[in-house]
Amino acid sequence: METLSDKNLSKALRHFKATLDVEMTPAEIQFKAHLDDVLGDTGHKYESQAIFINKKIKKGYIVDFFLPTIKTVFEIDGEYHNLETQKRSDRTKDEYLQSIGITVIRITNNQAINESVKALICKAITDKSTINAITIFTSKRKKRPYWQGTEVISA
Repeated sequence: METLSDKNLSKALRHFKATLDVEMTPAEIQFKAHLDDVLGDTGHKYESQAIFINKKIKKGYIVDFFLPTIKTVFEIDGEYHNLETQKRSDRTKDEYLQSIGITVIRITNNQAINESVKALICKAITDKSTINAITIFTSKRKKRPYWQGTEVISA
């Protein structure tokens, strides 16, 4: 099986990301609006269709929404994610992201368009911000950065 070089993998993922940015689903568009409402002036930013590359196995992943300040990904799952092959693929992606210290929150299209998802976003920010603050103030040893061994590509 032929594998892509790091450069070609990065280029292919950037091209696919550009397509996804333009062709967001209605649920992703609504979730993005909810995310904008919640984040407001909090200082938290997000990247839509963020790319992560596992350099060890030369495999790339695109996530729907990544909040780097709290190391959290929101994935919006439509009906397609109920297929067994896609469930396996999602599990592999989630395991990789969790292995580099990123929390993955999966929500359905119906949850994404519902106004109540704002409470989930708030909880994720509050919980992770508290955990990150505790880690910063109580850690006496230098921790390995969560992105080590991973390339995160921004727009």
